Amino acid sequence: MLDNIFHDIFFSSGSKWRRQRQVISPTFSASKLKMMSPLINGCINDFEKKLPIHAENGDEFNIYLYYKRMTMDVICRCAFGIDTDDTSEDTRKSTYQLTQEKISGNIFIFIVAGYETTSTSLAYATYELARHPDILQKLQAEIDQLPLESRDYDGDDEEIKKYPDYDIVAQMSYMDMFVSEVLRMYPIANRGIQRHAMKDTVIQGITIEKGSIIYSDIHLVHYDRELWGPEDPYMFYPERQQTKRHPMAYIPFGVGPRQCVDVSSTIVESIRLDEGIALT
Repeated sequence: MLDNIFHDIFFSSGSKWRRQRQVISPTFSASKLKMMSPLINGCINDFEKKLPIHAENGDEFNIYLYYKRMTMDVICRCAFGIDTDDTSEDTRKSTYQLTQEKISGNIFIFIVAGYETTSTSLAYATYELARHPDILQKLQAEIDQLPLESRDYDGDDEEIKKYPDYDIVAQMSYMDMFVSEVLRMYPIANRGIQRHAMKDTVIQGITIEKGSIIYSDIHLVHYDRELWGPEDPYMFYPERQQTKRHPMAYIPFGVGPRQCVDVSSTIVESIRLDEGIALT
């Protein structure tokens, strides 16, 4: 299995990477994400059932552990159709096909990439909500203005029906700013955003030799005062996301053709889970 991870979309390059990208990208289209909404809502519902006991007891607990278990549950339900309920102790047809090695490698990388990143972002989001009750109130006000009954779900579980569907989530402009600000201040894929020089290149007088690995200093970019002012970039301020910035000022998922393939999935899942936190 470990040998297979080097055949996945993350480690591949050239035509091998392009072929995998063409097969995998449709999985994260808006229509596919809309189909996943009831599954994500079910995971949120199971997660929220675990929190009241802590509120009643008033004891301290590590919510990050709950986030990691819930995120794994989302991945297993949406990607593999497995209901882990871990918080308790349809593939597109294509003219392209992947080998067993590539399938195994991509399954592994999707679990790793989607598990730790989303749960960590949720932990940071919770931290900022605890520090800024005024922002929590703004999020709650936005949620209260929108219809929360899901139209994507046609099952009988009344608990799942109370969550908004994909289209409603897309209307949450302040929630989107909030999530973007979390990812600006706490980028989650720093080591994953790298580029491999395929030939000798000169950029602004700097020679980059073929074979060199280039890493972007995301924190330096995300905290640059010229890019993110006039407000202090070290201050959590969602409203700054309303201002149009340089296209390379915000790179939590990378940029260009090799941008994170499931960026939409990550953002949507984070928004839905943050919405659940605000409601709780």
